[in-house]
Amino acid sequence: MKEIPLSVIIVLHIWSYGVKAQESGKGCQRPQLDNGFVDPEQNMYQDGMTLTYACDKGLKTPMEGWWGMITCENGRWSDTPLCTASRSCDAPPQVNHATVVQQYQNNFIDGSKVVYKCKRSYIMEGNADVVCLLGEWTSTPTCSHEALRKCRDNEFQCNNRRCIPTIWRCDKDDDCSDNSDEENCEYELPCHPIQVMKM
Repeated sequence: MKEIPLSVIIVLHIWSYGVKAQESGKGCQRPQLDNGFVDPEQNMYQDGMTLTYACDKGLKTPMEGWWGMITCENGRWSDTPLCTASRSCDAPPQVNHATVVQQYQNNFIDGSKVVYKCKRSYIMEGNADVVCLLGEWTSTPTCSHEALRKCRDNEFQCNNRRCIPTIWRCDKDDDCSDNSDEENCEYELPCHPIQVMKM
């Protein structure tokens, strides 16, 4: 008589366990889980056994943490394992030469807003506010050094590198804070009637 290989015996044992579990109404089949994985990974689970599952990157379980747990109870799972898009954000992205103007948090719920502020001698370009939307932050601003900043076509660059609207130049108002917008201006002199002195 031929000896039965050990692998065949193990497969038959697992199969018979599954059949018995189904017949008795005890035990649960492996649950369907898209975009995630289960631990331990097997086809049948005994009644009372707890199964842990996790989701692929960018997705999370309906529970607070990144891991979910379900239990086999009388042939049924205590809950349906789900992996959905994370709606919260991790810490906001770092912006060179800027700081976030608020208290530190580990997690930010959907709709949370943070505000960036450039360090001294740096000028912000873009919106200072960023918002957590469906697990992603909106675009962050940049902070460039005043000395490297170039003004737009419709702006005048002051000696201190500040940019002001061109129409503010030569308006008899120090808009640059260093009076450079009022230098080399040809102001129109107001007309005064000629006064004739009587003798």
